[in-house]
Parts: sequence; C-alpha cells; structure tokens
Amino acid sequence: MTLQQIQKISRKMVITFLSLLTIVLATFVIASIVCLLTGNVPRSYSVLKPSASTVIAGNTVPLPKLASMYKPTLFKSRAESTMHNSPPILTMWWEAIEAENSIVLVYHPVWKDERYPNPLLHQIYYIYRAIVYGIPVRDIEYIQIGISKSGGLIQRIRYEGSSSKSYNGKGEHVYITIGRNGTDYIETIKANDQAPNIRTLQISDQKLCFGIVNWSHQLVLLENDFGEYKLPVDVSIEYLDEENYVKYKLARRSQGDFSTSVGVIGRLAKHTIEVLVLGLPYLISRYNNI
Repeated sequence: MTLQQIQKISRKMVITFLSLLTIVLATFVIASIVCLLTGNVPRSYSVLKPSASTVIAGNTVPLPKLASMYKPTLFKSRAESTMHNSPPILTMWWEAIEAENSIVLVYHPVWKDERYPNPLLHQIYYIYRAIVYGIPVRDIEYIQIGISKSGGLIQRIRYEGSSSKSYNGKGEHVYITIGRNGTDYIETIKANDQAPNIRTLQISDQKLCFGIVNWSHQLVLLENDFGEYKLPVDVSIEYLDEENYVKYKLARRSQGDFSTSVGVIGRLAKHTIEVLVLGLPYLISRYNNI
C-alpha cells in the first residue's frame, strides 16, 4: 500500500468519525431541547382537595389530619451518617386519591439532591438529571399507602427499594408492592428481568417506618427490628399542588398505581439522553464496580 493510499484511507476515517460525532452531538442537542420542553404536564388522575374530608371507620377526618396520621417515618443508618454526607431532605409532599372503598395517600419525600459516590460520575449524572427533570435538580421518591374506609387499616403499599447491599453501593431499583390478605400482608418484590420474590409479613401500626437504603434514597420497609436504621429523619409534610407537580415533572418520575404519561416524544427523548449521557459512564461503572 502506497503512502498516498494510506493518506486517503486516513482522511476517510477522519471524515467518518467527524460525521458520526456531528450526528451524535446534533441528536444530543435535539433530545435535550425536547426533554427540557416536555414533562411539565398536569396530573391525568383526579386528586382530592386539601380542604376536603373523608369518612374513615365511621369518623369524618380532614385530609390534612389523615395525611399526618399515616405519614411514614424515614430513618437513616448510623453507617450513613459516617460514610456519606447526603443532601438534606426539604419536605414530604402528599396527595390523596379516592379509590374503591379506600383512600390512597401518596407521599413524595423531596431531597435537595442525591449524590453519586463517585465524584466524576456524579457530575455526569447531575447533567442527565438537570436535562430530564429540570432545574433546580431534586430527588423525589414516592410511598403509596391505601387505607380502608371501613376500618382504617392499610390495604396496599407501593414504593421503590434497591438491590444495593450498602449505602454507597450501585444497585438496581426494585419495585415493591404489599397487599393485605386477611390479617397478613403479602410483599412482592420485582426487579427488572427477574422473577418476583414473594413473602408474608406483619404490619401492626398505621405509622409505617422506612429505612433509607442508599445514596439515591431508595427505601426498605422496617418491621419489628429496625437493625442499623436508628436515626429518624425530621421532615414536615405539605400538600402537593398542581404547580409543583408540573414544575418538578412528577409525570417523569417514579410513580405507583396513579401515573401520568409525558407522551411518546417525551419518553423517546428521555431514553435518548439516557443512552448518550449515561451509557458510557454506566458501562465504565459496571466494569470497574463503582
């Protein structure tokens, strides 16, 4: 092969690389703009007004009082307090939905941010979340609690946990549903592409307690023995109005039985940003186990 042929091949490779880079950058810009412009949509399900009341076990209860009665308590582990400085929790929003023979309360703990243990990957992750969820960046989780109107007993619980074994670990999200069955509760834990894990547990108190499992504030329901989760998180509750639902793009965040769609274009843009921004760091983190 002559020098001229080598130079010609090299020029083609450079042109191909620059063309692909241009396509990737253009796709990133377009997807980012679409993400920034979508997701700010109102609830597509009906919620009760905070001034309303409901009848529980024959007693009329104002919704703010009911939300306070069933407000879950969050606990940090002692290990977390020494291992990691989590951004503070700001508030816990609540909303109430009337369902068949029950009132469903959905609580949304709002954290100022979540901090990836690796500083470099945290910056990349922050960019992704700013594009997808908007500024200011917040970490907003959910705990869904369904309450029987006839007796005030908890009938159904939904929230997100994690497969992580340590606070700073990289774990997959797991989706947890707990339903009442007579005097027992059946817990179903579902992770992506895995068979559900099902077990029976006891819940004897309307004040549910959850431990904060990892840096992204996934949770675990605490039963009789709280184990390492000894430090309660002090947080007030406030009603989730439509303005904050839209502003913080709750439709694009984790949701339980009551969800709002952002539309096909919005979902496609979000998945595109996931691939372009998180794809390479994800592979690096998996390879290096960070």
